[in-house]
This record gives sequence, structure tokens and C-alpha cells, in this order.
Amino acid sequence: MSIMDEWLKLENEAIEKQNEDDIELSSVEGETEKFVISRTLVLSTGINEEIKLKQGDHNSRVLRLDIQKDATTFLKLNNANVFLVIQKPNGLKEKLNGTIVDALNGVVEFAFSREVLSTAGIAKCEVVRVGEDETILSSPSFNITIEESIFNDFMLGFGEDEFTVIMKGEL
Repeated sequence: MSIMDEWLKLENEAIEKQNEDDIELSSVEGETEKFVISRTLVLSTGINEEIKLKQGDHNSRVLRLDIQKDATTFLKLNNANVFLVIQKPNGLKEKLNGTIVDALNGVVEFAFSREVLSTAGIAKCEVVRVGEDETILSSPSFNITIEESIFNDFMLGFGEDEFTVIMKGEL
């Protein structure tokens, strides 16, 4: 094996290890297991790491963000509401309410619904913090890749697709 091959192998192993570290399988009592993807959001620069989710997943993917004002100061979330606004690949917008996990250290989680992950492609996102004095602070935009799934809810007998609903005249 050449030095270049060894270097590429080590680099790929490091990337795989980082991906394993970024996604943790957690279990909350009384809930099914969820994949938690942890990222740091710096208000001046955004999120520098890729976020990938899977089309059609429902209530199983959670984005945990550590929100920082700058490289050393966390954004306090006391008495605030935090939202993730998503423009889906089809252009429709969704708003997810955040669950504040640690208000002093700027930690918030967003659980992705079936509706948010219904369309494969690149979703444009912003985090919005609304303070108790109604100040609004938005993050730089960042992208989430929603990977196309070959599995769908119809295989489990859930729901109907939008085309079927439109054809039935229910929309």
C-alpha cells in the first residue's frame, strides 16, 4: 500500500469516526430511539458542518444546536422562544418549535416531522430566537440535505401521497 493510499485510508477513517461522533442514538424513557445530530451554530458564521436527514423519517431525527454569539459566548435562551424555519426543496415553508434543553448554554433541539422531511433535496433553514421583549434574532441561513428514500409510509399503510389526495379533490 502506497503512502497516499494509507493517508486516504486514515482520512476516511477519521471522517467516519467524526460522523459517528456527530450522530448519537439516544433513548428517552417512554419514547422510541432517536438520532440526535449535534452541531454548533455561531451567529456570525452559521453552521460549518453538513447536516443530512432522510426523506420520510418521522419524529426520529433531532437536531441539537449549541447556539453561540461568537466563538466563546453562548446565546442565552432564558424566557425566549426558538424556531427553526425551513424552506423545503419544493418551496413550501415550515416552522418547527424548538425545545430549549439548556437556556444558559444556548442548547436547543428540533424534532423533524414527516411533513418537514416529505420532499428530498436541499432545504434552506434559519434559526429564529424571539426574546421576551419581542426582539427577533435570526441566524445566518444554512442548508439541510434531505436524502431521497426508497422506503415510504405506504409500505406501512400510513397516509396517502399528495397526488392521490389532489386527485380525490381533498385539498
